[in-house]
Amino acid sequence: MAGKMVSYKVTVGIPVYNDGEYIERCLRSIVDQTMDFSHIEIICVDDGSTDETADIIKKFQQQYGRYNNIHYYFHENTGNPSRSRNKVIDEAKGEYIYFVDGDDYLGSEALERMYRQGKENEAEIVIGKYKGVNRGVPVVMFQEKKERTTFFDSKAVDSMNVLKMFKTAFLRRYNIRFHPNIFHAEDHPFTMKAYLHAKVISIVNDYDCYYCTRYTDGNRVQLTRRLIPVDEFYAYFFETLNVIKEAELSEELKNKAAYMYWRRLLLLDIPNEFKRPRPVHDRVYSFHVVQSIAHQYMTPEIYAHFTGKEKLTLTIILDGTYRIFDEFMKQMKR
Repeated sequence: MAGKMVSYKVTVGIPVYNDGEYIERCLRSIVDQTMDFSHIEIICVDDGSTDETADIIKKFQQQYGRYNNIHYYFHENTGNPSRSRNKVIDEAKGEYIYFVDGDDYLGSEALERMYRQGKENEAEIVIGKYKGVNRGVPVVMFQEKKERTTFFDSKAVDSMNVLKMFKTAFLRRYNIRFHPNIFHAEDHPFTMKAYLHAKVISIVNDYDCYYCTRYTDGNRVQLTRRLIPVDEFYAYFFETLNVIKEAELSEELKNKAAYMYWRRLLLLDIPNEFKRPRPVHDRVYSFHVVQSIAHQYMTPEIYAHFTGKEKLTLTIILDGTYRIFDEFMKQMKR
């Protein structure tokens, strides 16, 4: 795989599953880019769709057949996009891979702007500004222009999704892959490993590159909103914290990375978990899992970075009970 000749500027990798209602808009936003379509490769990998998704993709293959740059692969349903995205990494012939979800779409200048900025700055990762459609998206990291930055010198931790542009050779060199057995936030460990290996991250903050959607018609439940078992939910905590622990960095930088990720968990992921409509016994169990993870991965060196509200939250998780934690979280909402 590593020896494949680069023949495109960008491979757009799209994992699809029953995206029939949305995939045409997604594909149309790619073929209509200001970047010449001959420089773009599209790889759609289908996780066992049972609707018209495949037919729509094949229609685009026929319509743009003269380019021979739209590829479709199918496998049996796995329940997450990991296998599909790994297939994209295996097959891509583009200099960069841009992961796009089949129910989202791109701004017309996204590929041209992101590729140019990535090339000019020799970036391994390029993050294009997100625009939310009926949903919130990361905002803080786009408040200032960061053409050449790193994980440690930016707010990139605010965006742990994989909807970014990655240099293909970079992903292959460091064997950055998706874990097939994580069914929620499977992009966190992947993105963290990429962040920690990247010498240059480039952030496009002056153009809406990626439109993140959320449905309001009630016909489909996105994976990010599905209520999943507690143990299944926390798998990405373990995997991402292990990525940091095993990173080839100084202890000082590993501690800083762990602090940055834990701070995100305390501000966003953990509060969101306890907003889920779980029965009380599941909520109690969920707290004990969080407490166990904190005792396993939190060290005095990481703890020393915390101040204020985050330190108080962390202390309650480490030393408190579910009842104290629950009351604290209720107070924080007021």
